[in-house]
Amino acid sequence: MIEINILTNITLKGNNLSSYGRKLLNYIYSEGIKFYKKNKHYEIYQINISKLNKTLDKNQLKEELIKIQNLQIETINTDNTYTYFTILNGFTIIDSENLKVALSPFLLEFIFSKNTPYKNLNNIMDFKNLKSKYSKIILDIYKRTENIPKMDIKEFQKLFKYSEKYRNNDIKKYVLEQAKRELEKHSNLNLTWEIELLGRKWNYIKLNILPMKRIEEGENGENFNSKK
Repeated sequence: MIEINILTNITLKGNNLSSYGRKLLNYIYSEGIKFYKKNKHYEIYQINISKLNKTLDKNQLKEELIKIQNLQIETINTDNTYTYFTILNGFTIIDSENLKVALSPFLLEFIFSKNTPYKNLNNIMDFKNLKSKYSKIILDIYKRTENIPKMDIKEFQKLFKYSEKYRNNDIKKYVLEQAKRELEKHSNLNLTWEIELLGRKWNYIKLNILPMKRIEEGENGENFNSKK
């Protein structure tokens, strides 16, 4: 069984971040990760943001930081518990170029204790536009290991948590094809799958994910190999 801590949902309350807000968020995030790696404990840290090459007054800076603080993350853990947290736990504006900030302790625990690939903020932001839980699960697995192992269909069902009443066509329509459309549109990834049959039933499934630029036009979504 693939053991993962699934990053399932990201929502932005209020307006989306401006281009400057995204730069500010990336800088706060990367500096916080470096600080935590060095000190190994949760703490407020001070940063100078003059290198972002734009100066805002205190009120404008406050608005950008509040938007960042409203970015919420939800995870569904392998024990089926839910965790909700923000990226930015709090901030103090010293002046237009200097801040005291703190990343959420839940975020740091998620990143460092779960062995996740989310030390890079872009890996989190990739989930923002995905709606289907199946595309989110596949993207999470892909970010951990590009070579997704072959799974028997019971293991596949347990991982993706779709109805046990789903037949072959249901799995294809509601799980695979739905995830394929979302990943192509929002993540620039191409999902294909290989099926091993036992009689008429799906016995094993192998998911293949590649960046779209490496996919030739006209490649089919599935291949079947029958085993009796």
